Amino acid sequence: MIANGLAVEDIRASLGADSLGYISQEGMVEATKQPREILCTACFSGTYPTPLPEADKLGKAVLEAPGSTVPSSKDTTTIETEPQTPATQENSA
Repeated sequence: MIANGLAVEDIRASLGADSLGYISQEGMVEATKQPREILCTACFSGTYPTPLPEADKLGKAVLEAPGSTVPSSKDTTTIETEPQTPATQENSA
């Protein structure tokens, strides 16, 4: 996520690193010592091993039930929980 829209030098500076470089896709595959055919490189190549759904079927909404709604910041629903005592706070940390 850090790389979105930033140049390599900007990413390097943001990380506080002395240098930053990227391994090539071929170098990455070679480093696994596995045949390319058994690796999924879709995140890097854009070539997916299975067909992707239509664009309108992609995104976070695909995980939500049809007709469901996402609570808004105006939602006043509260969830009742047991009061936390110092002992339970330590156990839940």
